[in-house]
Amino acid sequence: MSEKEVKRVFGIIKQLACEYDLPIGISVYPITIHQKSFTLQGMRVKYNVETMDLELFRRFCPNLSLPSVIEALDKVVNIFGRNRVSSNFIIGLGGSEETVQKGIECRVERCIIPILRPDSQTHISSSSKETM
Repeated sequence: MSEKEVKRVFGIIKQLACEYDLPIGISVYPITIHQKSFTLQGMRVKYNVETMDLELFRRFCPNLSLPSVIEALDKVVNIFGRNRVSSNFIIGLGGSEETVQKGIECRVERCIIPILRPDSQTHISSSSKETM
């Protein structure tokens, strides 16, 4: 996302924040974030990790770096605050349940809200449901 696009998005968000008294969330690819850009109350951000399995991440997100996305998530927690940053995990891409569990625990420890989404072809087993 270019600096021009970031300014455009935040202009829209400011207009919405003036009009509606609701939390506003944005889902974007990790960008360089400047503290002064985020002064709106109730704003939230989501960067999608998709998977914590490095090989799968490389396959499904070839233009991104998993360590860079994780680092960006940690940085935005410092800007937006605890429990105001979230990240999707896609269940069923081929990673192990253990990898998913560790990824969730890692996000929660950093006050990032993990959102679990099944791959469209995934059938979550009953044992997985019990541990989640």
